[in-house]
Amino acid sequence: MDISCSDCHDNQNPKVTLDNWPDRYRGMLDRIPFPVTARQEFLATGNGTPLWHIEIRNDELLLYLKLAADTRAIPAYTSHDHGYEDEHTRLSCNACHAQWAPQCYACHLNFSADDSQWDYTERKFTPGLWSQRQAGIRNSLPPLGVTATGDITTFVPGMIMSIDHPDFTAPLFRRLFGALSPHTTGPARTCESCHRSPVALGLGEGRLENAAGQWSFHPAQQALQDGLPADAWTTLDAGHPGRGSYPNDRSFNAAEMRRILNDWRKAGSSD
Repeated sequence: MDISCSDCHDNQNPKVTLDNWPDRYRGMLDRIPFPVTARQEFLATGNGTPLWHIEIRNDELLLYLKLAADTRAIPAYTSHDHGYEDEHTRLSCNACHAQWAPQCYACHLNFSADDSQWDYTERKFTPGLWSQRQAGIRNSLPPLGVTATGDITTFVPGMIMSIDHPDFTAPLFRRLFGALSPHTTGPARTCESCHRSPVALGLGEGRLENAAGQWSFHPAQQALQDGLPADAWTTLDAGHPGRGSYPNDRSFNAAEMRRILNDWRKAGSSD
């Protein structure tokens, strides 16, 4: 992905003008929606892609909407608006600002060798039919996890599945979550929605309790083959974190979860 949140809200990359516009993006010049001169500056991504639909006007950034003749002012990133900034350096923008993410915890995918379906590559009907039944759908605040680079971001089931095949002696069970940018940006979530949410921690829906400094979790969903609740990614005391769809992506480990829970209590929470 080329563009990131900081490219608009906290861009520190060199700017480009019409004079040094990259040749590979010359086709964008006739799409600029406002009058420009050769000295007009444009924001650019880290890869040097000009953001041709954003006007730098004095000290203001204006986003020109692509589907309407209108503009929106782009607020700048400020430390004042991001409390505990030093403690949250690993958090991606999505971790706080994603409003919801699509999550499927109980979908069913079946294959019938006796039927056929349209193959869009071959452009003809081919043997075998895949069919899917949706279940356990959520559109809500998603779990958080850790990427291979150590960043904390939003994850969704990708997926929790049991795989059966005539050649298998027994069904295979896999529980994988994948990092996802849900494109549902809005106001930041509350501290409680991370530091007191079992879903955010990857435990699934249920009730977190603290007794004499010890945390416990009571899941709302029944356990599956691996002993975890149906909507969980990991447990409070897991010896190993839950696996991600991409190498080295993972859930929070036990130490990280307790730090998330306890640090907020030290910051002055009353519960």
